[in-house]
Amino acid sequence: MTLRGWPAAVASLCVVRVAIPLAVLAASGHRIPTLPPYDYNPLPGDAHGYYSAAREFMASWGRLGAPVVLLLAVALVVLGVWIGRSWRRRPALRPWLLVVAAAAFSLAVTLAITKMSSHTGAPVFGWPLLWSLPMLPYRAVGLPLDPDGAFVVGLVLLLAAEAVAV
Repeated sequence: MTLRGWPAAVASLCVVRVAIPLAVLAASGHRIPTLPPYDYNPLPGDAHGYYSAAREFMASWGRLGAPVVLLLAVALVVLGVWIGRSWRRRPALRPWLLVVAAAAFSLAVTLAITKMSSHTGAPVFGWPLLWSLPMLPYRAVGLPLDPDGAFVVGLVLLLAAEAVAV
């Protein structure tokens, strides 16, 4: 294989890796030869704790108060513009700009985490944070979020993670 053909090879591997869980999901409740049966249950095992943590994290932004959230959003936008300009003008600072961006994001998330009111049962917060980010706009426009809707978002994230892992 030449270097020019590697994107197609990687894309093919990603399609194969993502097609398997999609086939099992499509055959929900039925037996696929050589694969175990799958019965749809949106929140088995620890998933309920992670789902609860994601919902609690989204709700905690409202507990910060509108002025704090607005100030935080403005500060992050200003910092993002400064980082973007510095990224182009001063390439030697790029590693430090990544550190500043990660620290700013962490501080913003920490503010919301401090307002989470209850124990959610999630042993860690990484997956609920990742899961809540695409669910936040959905919830912000007032659409109801239930385990079935959250399952769809989580499935898309997991399939994307599978493709990135390949």
